[in-house]
Amino acid sequence: MKLFAATVAAAMAQGFKRSSEQIEESFVIVPEGYGGSFEGFNATQVVLENAEDDLFREFEDEFYAVDVDVMSRSQFTEEEKKMIRKFKLIKNMIVYLQQIKLFGKFCFYGCYCFAKGPRNLLVPGGNSAPMDGADSACKRHLQCNECSKMDFGETCSATDPYNFVAKQDDVTGIAWIQCIDEEGSCGRALCECDKALAYDLSDAEREWNILHHAKWGNFDLDMNCVRVGGGGSERGERFNEPSAPECCGQYPRRYPYRADDGYGNIKQCCVSDTGYGKSYNPMRLECCGSGSLKGIGSCDE
Repeated sequence: MKLFAATVAAAMAQGFKRSSEQIEESFVIVPEGYGGSFEGFNATQVVLENAEDDLFREFEDEFYAVDVDVMSRSQFTEEEKKMIRKFKLIKNMIVYLQQIKLFGKFCFYGCYCFAKGPRNLLVPGGNSAPMDGADSACKRHLQCNECSKMDFGETCSATDPYNFVAKQDDVTGIAWIQCIDEEGSCGRALCECDKALAYDLSDAEREWNILHHAKWGNFDLDMNCVRVGGGGSERGERFNEPSAPECCGQYPRRYPYRADDGYGNIKQCCVSDTGYGKSYNPMRLECCGSGSLKGIGSCDE
């Protein structure tokens, strides 16, 4: 078994463009445009723990081509560069909070965790229910970014940089991240989306399942991530055109919904004291003062 593992590791290493030493030497913690720092970020530890992670190395080589190697930058469009830089920062946020700093475990994972790779960072792998808690976190991240575009319009791109601080508690060693742009701004919203993903994946670290990984566990997006049934034809004819999407909840738990789907299903948004939003049918439920949903006329009970 040890010989087999060594053989696999050697075969993987032959495909890598740069050595671990070269990756560590050029490792960027905060990419261009972003304002912030990661206190105590140990690049040596991250590179060491990812020594046999093919996805980590592939992405580091791609990021190197975008941000470090002047000769290769022209291969990428400006939007691709911004997307890869955003992915780099999210990656570093994620590993900063993880116990096991293995980057590739949440790439190409489930239906929503970077299912289409770093150049298609905010493209889901399907429209089905998430596979597990980690996949649910990634779906929330996509929804959060979608709402930032709806809330702030063309002046706010999901790849716009922002400002943050990331530190470690002097006593416990527990790491934390804080967004520092002005509340209600595009940058603050984008940061809150990314920060929440890092925290949620940290919480879901123990439930990671290799069977949900497209690269390491042969997870099939087409088979698992396409919702079957439930289309409009099964619900009859539309009464009217669906309303434009709007968003419910506060960042980072903000997500899009339709107040009228065109089939007679009407929804409203109820936001809890903690900022969580939930859409509901106002013909059956009402939103109470605390943000809880109860039957009509039951809020005072």
